[in-house]
Amino acid sequence: MTDVKFEGQVALVTGATRGIGAAIALELAQRGLKVIGTATTDEGAARIGQALSDFPGCSGMTLNVNDAQAAEALIGTIVKEHGGLQILVNNAGGGFYAPVMDVNTKGQAALIAENFTQVVEVTRCCVPLLAAGAAAGGPAAGGASIINITSVEAHRAGPGFGIYSAMKAAVANMTRTLALELASQKIRVNAIAPDMIPTPGDG
Repeated sequence: MTDVKFEGQVALVTGATRGIGAAIALELAQRGLKVIGTATTDEGAARIGQALSDFPGCSGMTLNVNDAQAAEALIGTIVKEHGGLQILVNNAGGGFYAPVMDVNTKGQAALIAENFTQVVEVTRCCVPLLAAGAAAGGPAAGGASIINITSVEAHRAGPGFGIYSAMKAAVANMTRTLALELASQKIRVNAIAPDMIPTPGDG
Protein backbone atom coordinates (compact mmCIF):
# COMPACT_ATOMS: atom_id res chain seq x y z
CA MET A 1 0.00 0.00 0.00
CA THR A 2 2.68 2.47 -1.02
CA ASP A 3 0.05 4.97 -2.18
CA VAL A 4 -1.48 5.44 1.28
CA LYS A 5 -1.41 9.09 2.38
CA PHE A 6 -1.84 10.53 5.85
CA GLU A 7 -2.28 14.26 5.30
CA GLY A 8 -2.90 16.14 8.52
CA GLN A 9 -1.77 13.34 10.83
CA VAL A 10 1.02 13.96 13.33
CA ALA A 11 3.91 11.59 14.07
CA LEU A 12 6.63 11.67 16.72
CA VAL A 13 9.84 9.83 15.83
CA THR A 14 12.50 9.57 18.53
CA GLY A 15 16.16 9.25 17.58
CA ALA A 16 15.50 10.75 14.15
CA THR A 17 18.86 12.38 13.46
CA ARG A 18 20.23 9.71 11.15
CA GLY A 19 19.99 6.06 10.11
CA ILE A 20 16.69 4.26 10.66
CA GLY A 21 15.09 7.15 12.53
CA ALA A 22 15.88 9.69 9.82
CA ALA A 23 14.63 7.36 7.10
CA ILE A 24 11.36 6.79 8.96
CA ALA A 25 10.87 10.51 9.60
CA LEU A 26 11.45 11.38 5.94
CA GLU A 27 9.17 8.60 4.69
CA LEU A 28 6.34 9.71 6.95
CA ALA A 29 6.84 13.34 5.91
CA GLN A 30 6.68 12.33 2.25
CA ARG A 31 3.35 10.64 2.97
CA GLY A 32 1.90 13.89 4.23
CA LEU A 33 2.33 13.60 7.99
CA LYS A 34 3.49 16.41 10.20
CA VAL A 35 6.60 14.80 11.67
CA ILE A 36 8.40 15.79 14.85
CA GLY A 37 11.82 14.15 14.79
CA THR A 38 13.81 14.23 18.01
CA ALA A 39 17.52 14.20 18.78
CA THR A 40 19.47 14.28 22.03
CA THR A 41 21.30 17.48 21.10
CA ASP A 42 20.29 20.87 19.71
CA GLU A 43 22.68 20.26 16.80
CA GLY A 44 21.00 16.96 15.99
CA ALA A 45 17.54 18.52 16.23
CA ALA A 46 18.61 21.27 13.84
CA ARG A 47 19.96 18.66 11.43
CA ILE A 48 16.74 16.66 11.25
CA GLY A 49 14.75 19.89 11.13
CA GLN A 50 16.74 20.91 8.06
CA ALA A 51 16.19 17.51 6.47
CA LEU A 52 12.44 17.93 7.00
CA SER A 53 12.31 21.58 5.99
CA ASP A 54 10.69 20.88 2.62
CA PHE A 55 7.64 19.44 4.34
CA PRO A 56 5.14 21.85 5.98
CA GLY A 57 4.51 21.31 9.67
CA CYS A 58 7.56 19.08 10.18
CA SER A 59 10.34 19.93 12.62
CA GLY A 60 13.26 18.69 14.66
CA MET A 61 13.19 18.99 18.45
CA THR A 62 15.63 18.25 21.23
CA LEU A 63 14.66 15.44 23.59
CA ASN A 64 16.64 13.48 26.13
CA VAL A 65 14.49 10.36 26.06
CA ASN A 66 15.89 9.34 29.45
CA ASP A 67 14.24 12.39 31.02
CA ALA A 68 10.54 11.68 31.63
CA GLN A 69 9.83 15.32 32.46
CA ALA A 70 11.38 16.40 29.17
CA ALA A 71 9.15 13.92 27.35
CA GLU A 72 6.08 15.35 29.09
CA ALA A 73 7.16 18.87 28.13
CA LEU A 74 7.58 17.79 24.50
CA ILE A 75 4.07 16.35 24.50
CA GLY A 76 2.82 19.71 25.75
CA THR A 77 4.57 21.39 22.83
CA ILE A 78 3.04 18.95 20.35
CA VAL A 79 -0.43 19.65 21.73
CA LYS A 80 0.17 23.40 21.52
CA GLU A 81 1.59 23.36 17.99
CA HIS A 82 -0.32 20.49 16.38
CA GLY A 83 -3.31 19.74 18.58
CA GLY A 84 -2.80 15.99 18.63
CA LEU A 85 -0.72 12.92 17.84
CA GLN A 86 -1.56 9.83 15.80
CA ILE A 87 1.75 7.95 15.47
CA LEU A 88 4.63 7.32 17.88
CA VAL A 89 7.82 5.68 16.63
CA ASN A 90 10.09 4.65 19.50
CA ASN A 91 13.38 4.46 17.61
CA ALA A 92 15.89 6.00 20.05
CA GLY A 93 18.31 3.57 21.70
CA GLY A 94 21.86 2.38 21.49
CA GLY A 95 24.54 0.16 22.90
CA PHE A 96 28.20 -0.74 22.98
CA TYR A 97 30.18 -3.90 22.49
CA ALA A 98 31.11 -5.71 25.72
CA PRO A 99 30.63 -9.26 27.01
CA VAL A 100 28.02 -9.35 29.78
CA MET A 101 30.62 -10.11 32.46
CA ASP A 102 32.61 -7.02 31.44
CA VAL A 103 29.72 -4.56 31.78
CA ASN A 104 29.86 -2.71 35.10
CA THR A 105 26.83 -1.60 37.09
CA LYS A 106 26.85 1.90 35.62
CA GLY A 107 27.05 0.60 32.05
CA GLN A 108 24.28 -1.90 32.69
CA ALA A 109 22.01 0.80 34.10
CA ALA A 110 22.68 2.98 31.06
CA LEU A 111 21.82 0.17 28.64
CA ILE A 112 18.59 -0.60 30.49
CA ALA A 113 17.59 3.07 30.64
CA GLU A 114 18.39 3.81 27.01
CA ASN A 115 16.86 0.71 25.47
CA PHE A 116 13.91 -0.13 27.71
CA THR A 117 13.01 2.37 30.42
CA GLN A 118 12.81 5.36 28.09
CA VAL A 119 10.59 3.45 25.67
CA VAL A 120 8.13 2.81 28.49
CA GLU A 121 8.28 6.42 29.71
CA VAL A 122 7.86 8.03 26.29
CA THR A 123 5.02 5.65 25.49
CA ARG A 124 3.32 6.39 28.81
CA CYS A 125 3.51 10.13 28.08
CA CYS A 126 2.09 9.71 24.59
CA VAL A 127 -0.75 7.24 25.14
CA PRO A 128 -3.37 9.79 26.30
CA LEU A 129 -2.67 11.94 23.25
CA LEU A 130 -2.66 8.91 20.95
CA ALA A 131 -5.99 7.75 22.38
CA ALA A 132 -7.46 11.18 21.67
CA GLY A 133 -5.98 11.08 18.16
CA ALA A 134 -7.47 7.63 17.58
CA ALA A 135 -10.89 8.85 18.68
CA ALA A 136 -10.59 11.75 16.24
CA GLY A 137 -9.69 9.43 13.38
CA GLY A 138 -6.11 8.17 13.30
CA PRO A 139 -4.02 6.79 10.40
CA ALA A 140 -6.19 5.48 7.60
CA ALA A 141 -9.17 5.89 9.99
CA GLY A 142 -7.96 2.80 11.85
CA GLY A 143 -6.90 4.46 15.07
CA ALA A 144 -3.51 5.54 16.37
CA SER A 145 -0.27 3.60 16.15
CA ILE A 146 2.83 2.90 18.24
CA ILE A 147 5.82 1.39 16.43
CA ASN A 148 8.73 0.15 18.51
CA ILE A 149 12.05 -0.38 16.75
CA THR A 150 13.68 -3.40 18.36
CA SER A 151 16.37 -5.62 16.79
CA VAL A 152 16.91 -9.10 15.46
CA GLU A 153 19.09 -9.46 18.57
CA ALA A 154 15.86 -9.55 20.58
CA HIS A 155 15.20 -13.00 19.11
CA ARG A 156 18.62 -14.63 19.23
CA ALA A 157 21.77 -14.77 21.32
CA GLY A 158 23.82 -11.58 21.07
CA PRO A 159 27.42 -12.18 22.17
CA GLY A 160 28.99 -8.84 23.04
CA PHE A 161 25.57 -7.19 23.18
CA GLY A 162 23.87 -9.34 25.80
CA ILE A 163 22.21 -6.62 27.89
CA TYR A 164 21.26 -4.60 24.82
CA SER A 165 19.70 -7.73 23.31
CA ALA A 166 17.84 -8.50 26.54
CA MET A 167 16.36 -5.00 26.60
CA LYS A 168 15.27 -5.27 22.98
CA ALA A 169 13.61 -8.58 23.89
CA ALA A 170 11.90 -6.79 26.78
CA VAL A 171 10.56 -4.16 24.38
CA ALA A 172 9.35 -6.90 22.02
CA ASN A 173 7.46 -8.56 24.87
CA MET A 174 6.07 -5.23 26.07
CA THR A 175 4.89 -4.55 22.52
CA ARG A 176 2.77 -7.71 22.58
CA THR A 177 1.31 -6.78 25.95
CA LEU A 178 0.53 -3.19 25.00
CA ALA A 179 -1.11 -4.37 21.79
CA LEU A 180 -3.67 -6.12 23.97
CA GLU A 181 -3.90 -3.48 26.69
CA LEU A 182 -4.37 -0.55 24.31
CA ALA A 183 -6.59 -2.20 21.72
CA SER A 184 -9.74 -0.90 23.42
CA GLN A 185 -8.40 2.65 22.88
CA LYS A 186 -7.90 1.94 19.16
CA ILE A 187 -4.10 2.15 19.49
CA ARG A 188 -2.21 -0.44 17.48
CA VAL A 189 1.20 -1.47 18.83
CA ASN A 190 3.78 -3.21 16.64
CA ALA A 191 7.52 -3.80 16.60
CA ILE A 192 10.02 -3.83 13.76
CA ALA A 193 13.23 -5.79 14.30
CA PRO A 194 15.96 -4.74 11.83
CA ASP A 195 19.45 -6.19 11.73
CA MET A 196 22.52 -4.07 12.44
CA ILE A 197 22.62 -0.80 10.50
CA PRO A 198 26.11 0.72 10.13
CA THR A 199 25.35 4.35 11.02
CA PRO A 200 26.89 6.57 13.75
CA GLY A 201 25.05 6.54 17.07
CA ASP A 202 25.62 10.09 18.33
CA GLY A 203 23.29 13.09 17.96
